[in-house]
Amino acid sequence: MSTFTAPKLAGTPTWFDLQSPDVAKAREFYTKLFGWTFMVSGPEMGYYSLGQLNGQASAGIAQMQPGTNMPSAWSVYLATDDIQADTAKWKQLGGQVFFGPDKLGDFGHLTVGTDPTGAVFGLWQAGLHIGATITEVPGAMAWCEEYTHDVVKARDFYCAMYNLTYERMQGMEYYVLHRGQQQLAGVMQMDKTWPDSVPSHWMPYFAVANADDAAKLVIELGGKLRMDTFDSPHGRLAWVEDPFGAAFFLVAMTAA
Repeated sequence: MSTFTAPKLAGTPTWFDLQSPDVAKAREFYTKLFGWTFMVSGPEMGYYSLGQLNGQASAGIAQMQPGTNMPSAWSVYLATDDIQADTAKWKQLGGQVFFGPDKLGDFGHLTVGTDPTGAVFGLWQAGLHIGATITEVPGAMAWCEEYTHDVVKARDFYCAMYNLTYERMQGMEYYVLHRGQQQLAGVMQMDKTWPDSVPSHWMPYFAVANADDAAKLVIELGGKLRMDTFDSPHGRLAWVEDPFGAAFFLVAMTAA
């Protein structure tokens, strides 16, 4: 378990949030799955739902804009301590910025766009909201990785953005991004089993006590299992969707 009382270092995944077509039903689903409670903002913040786990910030849910043709999906946000400079660097390195930097009241500053391979992500410069304040316990953020059609281009983009290093996992086109000895995130090549129509994208992982039990609960709550649960070097995994098709992984993490 990790808890945070100050903003994370630049380049660290700091927040996950969900764009959902039905926020009320999404809140019900994730409350039953992870035990979250929610603080719902006022109209000035679009009634954003901030999920909490035992009183600590865990993840967020936002209403999808009417008429959007984008699917419901989870987004990953990386910490920054200078969003103006990092947004400019983002563009210089070949990424595309959709909007930002935008100031969200006293909560912080936000930029959203894609890396050079088309994967959507965001930058978050903390104000009152520092991102997730608890990670790596059941119901909290555990890991994230990008699936990309050009793993070298994506890897080099994030390393250049934040002066990171990388290590390739043996036997696969998967790179773990590092700051010193700290593992921040993964970047994986999408192979021929992925349809060309699926764009490069980030994938969040949430910790659970038991991946098989959590996967069964997802189905009972109206979600889907994308593949059978399986073991990995870092814990037992389940790849699932919520009732609106937003995909994420569940991981029963092994002891360090």
